[in-house]
Amino acid sequence: MNILVAINKKYVRPLNILLNSISYSNNDEVFNIYILHKNLDKEDIENITEGLDLKRFIIKDIKVPKCEIDTFPVLEKRYSEEIYFRLYASKYLPKELDRVLYLDADILVINKLRPLYETDFEGNYFVAATHVKKVLHKFNEMRLDINEDEPYINTGVLLINLEELRKIDIKEKVESFVKSKKNKLLLPDQDIVTALFGDKIKLADELKYNLGERAWRLYNLNNPKNKITLKWIRKNTVIIHYYGRNKPWNKDYIGALDCFYKKIIKLIKKNKPKKVLILSCGTGGGHNSAAMAVKQALNKKKVRADFKEYLEITSPRLKDKVNNLYIISTKNNGKVFKGVYNLRRIIPKNKTKITSI
Repeated sequence: MNILVAINKKYVRPLNILLNSISYSNNDEVFNIYILHKNLDKEDIENITEGLDLKRFIIKDIKVPKCEIDTFPVLEKRYSEEIYFRLYASKYLPKELDRVLYLDADILVINKLRPLYETDFEGNYFVAATHVKKVLHKFNEMRLDINEDEPYINTGVLLINLEELRKIDIKEKVESFVKSKKNKLLLPDQDIVTALFGDKIKLADELKYNLGERAWRLYNLNNPKNKITLKWIRKNTVIIHYYGRNKPWNKDYIGALDCFYKKIIKLIKKNKPKKVLILSCGTGGGHNSAAMAVKQALNKKKVRADFKEYLEITSPRLKDKVNNLYIISTKNNGKVFKGVYNLRRIIPKNKTKITSI
């Protein structure tokens, strides 16, 4: 199953939680995880994959050139430029992929994704849910020049028909629309998808595939005799979406759907892998070789381990100087090195909590 996400460094932790929720609720599946980003590093990817079985979660990080969206509006306080990356999924992803399921990082998956993933597109470009009712839709019709029967969708959960989208020049379409409507965009990515492709969207059930606090509350207000409960959600809902500013990792969260977030956090903590940092120094005696051997042995036991030269943590420049001094000290039969090494006899012991091996 192909999953697409697009994040910056602020969403490394939420993405890890999302992927762990997928792992727990879909433990019989193998996933290709495509991560679109502009500045994630190796450490970010390691943090994203913490706790995952990497035989089941194959990570493919794809760096997006900044020039692609230079002219697009960015609302820094709420929306970053990464929101646009999903629009060009058909361009960035491998040509052999015919479909991909895009998920926002502020999502949890609590049941099987396969039924949604295998939805028949029926010739449409996207499968998505809408949260917008009639009154607000009228406003969007005027603002974006969309038809009354075209749904305004939430793009946080988006099944994308890559095969069909490759048949059009999506880059030209998107750039042309942004240029003409730049000052009218409020929820930029959603505005673009809805306005350009509203007649090529198949609707998904929001209660099952894109449920948030607001949608749950409104449904129960409009259906007082047929309210859905947490018990119903646990059994039937697949995707919980914490859209808007109401995030479950914030102390001021309002609602009841954070119970699913709290549950996954407990599971992650319970199964959290051990992490070991091995400190070494590049001053002879095979320290770094020994450290690497220890790291490899721990990795084989599925313990996440890394090693660093301890001076690199405090001052990389000092590390290089010390290593160069060591090389110099070993010349002329190592007289300088032997003299410095003997200083250990006059240095008081137990002045540090660092353990050497």
